[in-house]
Amino acid sequence: MRLGFIGFGGAAYGLAKGLSESGSFEISFFDVRSATSAAGRLIAPRAEETGAQARENLDALVNNSDEILDALTSPGR
Repeated sequence: MRLGFIGFGGAAYGLAKGLSESGSFEISFFDVRSATSAAGRLIAPRAEETGAQARENLDALVNNSDEILDALTSPGR
């Protein structure tokens, strides 16, 4: 199954880590923060560890996923 995450912070990383260990999922994500230096330094190693593939935009994520999980924080946080 191809699973896509919108956002790849702590929650998505934790889920992706557990799911990737099962070997049953192809994981990808789109996180607008990947381009920022602080967040990008956290996201890149997490993606590598879980085998998650970064997608360049939401359309690419949707087109390469069977299911999508929203892992964004609320605007107030």
